[in-house]
Amino acid sequence: MSSPYYCDRSDFCYEFSGGKETEFKQTYPDGPESRILLESEHFLAVSDVSPMLAGHCLIVPRQHAYSLAEIMISRPDELSTFLELFLERYGRAFGPYSLFEHGSTRSTNPAACVTHAHLHIVPLEPDLLSTQMTSDGMTFTALKNVQDLAPYASEELPYYLIGNLESGLHIALDDSQRPRQYFRLLLGRILDIPADECDWALVIRRDLLLETLSVFGLKDGERVD
Repeated sequence: MSSPYYCDRSDFCYEFSGGKETEFKQTYPDGPESRILLESEHFLAVSDVSPMLAGHCLIVPRQHAYSLAEIMISRPDELSTFLELFLERYGRAFGPYSLFEHGSTRSTNPAACVTHAHLHIVPLEPDLLSTQMTSDGMTFTALKNVQDLAPYASEELPYYLIGNLESGLHIALDDSQRPRQYFRLLLGRILDIPADECDWALVIRRDLLLETLSVFGLKDGERVD
């Protein structure tokens, strides 16, 4: 494996290549030891570092990429297989779910906050999120499948992705008018959490992290037989 390196302020690349002094370790010095729920050679499913609700998870690549669209050019089959496997388990644990991604580019705007590709998964119906996003002025286009993301990377187009694999995925171009941590603010509206409590770096929800790990059969970051 290549040497660990920092790709952005979240240090995803460093954390998932075995780094020790990571954002996650600094946030949870007393444990859990890990937030990994499922992993393959190139992808991981993890709990969000400060979940907005139990079941708030991320799918991330080990190596740096700006978006899932970029990965759909380099590893389309592997990502699709990993996503389907995790979502099958996720659905059994939490029921209906929504996917959300702010797909970044090299010239991305600040709304994503973290430019290492990361797909949010939350146990909410997609309509709850898409209604909020439409009210914010977004116009969506339906995708046939997740593989349809690839052209957005080829053309360097930042985007917002919403939906799920069962009811379909929809995409809107990023118009650079959204605040940082936009998705967390959307969840805050739905969950009645004040905006100033949505920042993952300011409000740590360890109880929800541990609940998410527990549902997947982990205790303090270690798998339970």
